[in-house]
Amino acid sequence: IAAEAAPGYQHLVTLKDGDDTQPLFIVHGVGGTVMELAGLGRALETNRAVYAIQARGLDGAEPPLESIPGMAALYVDVIRGKQPQGPYLIGGYSFGGLVALEMARLLGPENVAELLMIDAFAHPHTWPRATRLTVRARKLVRRVRHMTARELVLAIPNKFFGPKTDRATQVNNWLGAVNPNLPLP
Repeated sequence: IAAEAAPGYQHLVTLKDGDDTQPLFIVHGVGGTVMELAGLGRALETNRAVYAIQARGLDGAEPPLESIPGMAALYVDVIRGKQPQGPYLIGGYSFGGLVALEMARLLGPENVAELLMIDAFAHPHTWPRATRLTVRARKLVRRVRHMTARELVLAIPNKFFGPKTDRATQVNNWLGAVNPNLPLP
């Protein structure tokens, strides 16, 4: 008795069967797998098909892609293989939001009906200037409310005339301290 060959690796994973005329495509998170999207696929109340796009290289046959533009170009080809003509419905889960955004840029606004971000992060540098200033003002007000008059008087000279931190220190502070007890990959 001959063993059946394993099916070839597919980037598209069906999360929900449905109408395939304009399916929803959701890009994987940072790990490249789409397992965490299974519950979302079941929960979506839509008649359209829903597909998750998993990363290249998970099967070990090819190396993983290492750039967002590379992933986006491949995934645009993948969705065009399923739906040859736009407009497309594209979503990105977490890190996949960055890839989905690049996919939308490659496809052009006329070919993207919706771009959905699911738990995706937008760095404050990408926010509109008014939003950044509003958020900074709210943070300042919160800090000042909890300061005594003496703390406020001492904080002002340090803020405006104290030592400046370099960009690497700012990024490290923003990301948080690395726990030295964690094992290295």
